[in-house]
Amino acid sequence: MSTKVTNIEELLVEDKSIRTDIQTSYQIIAKNPEFYINETYPGNGEFYIGNDENDGRVTISFNERPASNFLTKKYFKAQRKKIQKGPSRWEALTTEISMHSWKPDVFVDFPSTDATPVYYTEDKTYFEQGYKYRIIVSSEVGI
Repeated sequence: MSTKVTNIEELLVEDKSIRTDIQTSYQIIAKNPEFYINETYPGNGEFYIGNDENDGRVTISFNERPASNFLTKKYFKAQRKKIQKGPSRWEALTTEISMHSWKPDVFVDFPSTDATPVYYTEDKTYFEQGYKYRIIVSSEVGI
């Protein structure tokens, strides 16, 4: 009897610190405990996202607008990892970070898989089959 294994694509947004400096992170969180992520699109931990899901754009909605100085790869780290039985490492992806003009939404645009990647363009492949993706949001992001 043979079994066909389905490749699973996953997108995960982790709300934790990128940095290892616990004291800095703790102080910032303690100063503003009311700042948090409301929701994400695609949903956190969502499986089977399309290769061109939302043209490679992930929307992270906060309860308040974050300060624009936090809109860097230092605070929003995107990674992907091959789905396999053995161990594999997360590899960093170069993304574009932007914010809605008046809503508390941050946009993380993943690169297309073309030789010269493009961002947020129709009819491109952004999420490859056989990989899972994640975004780590630093706990230092604030208002």
